Amino acid sequence: MTAVMIVILIILAVAMVLFTIDLFPAEVVGLGILVALILTGVLTPEEGFAGFGSETSITILGVLILSTALVRTGVIHLITRQILGTAKGSADRVFWIISGITAGLSSFMSNTATAAFFTPITVNISKRLKLNPSTLLMPMAFASILASSVTLVATTTNLVVSGLLSAAGLEPIGMFELTPVGLVVVTVGLLYMYFIGRKLIPIRESEELALDEADDRSFRTEAKVPAESSWVGKSLKELALGKRFDLTILQIIRENKQPVSARANTKINAGDRLIMQGSRQILTELTQEKKLAFSGKGDEAEAAAPKQTLAEVLVLPGSRFEGRSLRGLAMRERYGL
Repeated sequence: MTAVMIVILIILAVAMVLFTIDLFPAEVVGLGILVALILTGVLTPEEGFAGFGSETSITILGVLILSTALVRTGVIHLITRQILGTAKGSADRVFWIISGITAGLSSFMSNTATAAFFTPITVNISKRLKLNPSTLLMPMAFASILASSVTLVATTTNLVVSGLLSAAGLEPIGMFELTPVGLVVVTVGLLYMYFIGRKLIPIRESEELALDEADDRSFRTEAKVPAESSWVGKSLKELALGKRFDLTILQIIRENKQPVSARANTKINAGDRLIMQGSRQILTELTQEKKLAFSGKGDEAEAAAPKQTLAEVLVLPGSRFEGRSLRGLAMRERYGL
């Protein structure tokens, strides 16, 4: 065994220990390995830093930039609402939608970046549907992993191997060369997760998720409907705010300060001020999409609206309310509640 081999084995052993104990971030350990190999003479500086200018590195950087752009431009919130609207409250539909989209994106993006992109979406959806995040996060993670064999750019490993083949004078891996096998792997894997895998997922309760739920508590606020809002001219029934956003319209105040009952057939006009109740996140999203605009006139709206009373009541055994939904009881239409 040569001295160079001994040095490499020592560096690998130290790296494995550092990765295991998680004392330093993974990227720091990785760069440390590179510096150690250069300082010990195993690699020349040119060889050590050659990878930063390789085609593989640039491709990976481009994929990560694309993923970050999707997050920053608000695509996450748009996808969340689309998934919720399509799933219609069904856990099975949510499973296939999330797993299918994740596998599809992971086939043409870094699977790590896709998983990172879909994690907040999945947690968001699980909270909206009152599902434990574990039951959706694990299938989503496995879908991104399974799709890594569909195309060349699905995972950085494929890119690295293709680059090494080119460096060795061999034909690089084609973009869709892995696809026939990859599609079989994804299909079989998702079917296994649907019928067997998700039943084996442990349900974990964490303090972090509990804090998230507390952060997602409901707020009562007042906002104005801009003229360019897509809500203008639509009824509350058409907007389905409760179903789509878990948002409740408590009162509508017209421009003449005339309060209007928020019933299913009530149409929204430009300039209406809505007294509503919902989570901070949803309210923020709606203002960013210019569906609503916070007016900062909460006191004026409260003075213009009729006095409202909050009361707690008990549904007695045998009541005709028992087992029925609020929509079925038509609480707004019949009782103005």
